Amino acid sequence: MSEIEGIPKIVKPDLEYCDKMLERLEYKVGLITRDLGLSSGIHTKSTSGFIIGAALAIVLVGIPIIIKILL
Repeated sequence: MSEIEGIPKIVKPDLEYCDKMLERLEYKVGLITRDLGLSSGIHTKSTSGFIIGAALAIVLVGIPIIIKILL
């Protein structure tokens, strides 16, 4: 296509650059998804760990008190 003053020249898109950028974006999205999954798993485990720990603390404190009352 010949250049005419004032009219932009048509350029073919650089598909190779677009593919590379898409691969980097998919990689970053994968990392973010993995990080969110790990953090939600840790949050769930910490909540259940807190509940189990509190129950065990009550039981361990309660055993000597119950023994003292019975004896």
